[in-house]
Amino acid sequence: MNRVKGILFVFAGLFVLITVISLLMPSDSVVIRSLLINADKKEILRNVSDLKQWHNWHPVFATDGTFITYCDSPIRHESACCNIRYKDKAVHVEVLSADSS
Repeated sequence: MNRVKGILFVFAGLFVLITVISLLMPSDSVVIRSLLINADKKEILRNVSDLKQWHNWHPVFATDGTFITYCDSPIRHESACCNIRYKDKAVHVEVLSADSS
């Protein structure tokens, strides 16, 4: 009987410990990374908004084995998109202009 009480006491202690630790953890976590880019704002915006320029700075586009297809918008300058396939993952990226809704 003492053995059962000991096992129950250990499980109750672990339950309380896990509960206390989970209450102390933040509910949201945020990771912020910043980088100072020594360039004109217009140049940065041009490179970020043009999907065909992403290979110059985005690591996914620079990785070997990445298959990228670009699709042009039926309405010029409305939006641009591309499909990225790397290993077993696929991503669809679409960039909308400020005028599109």
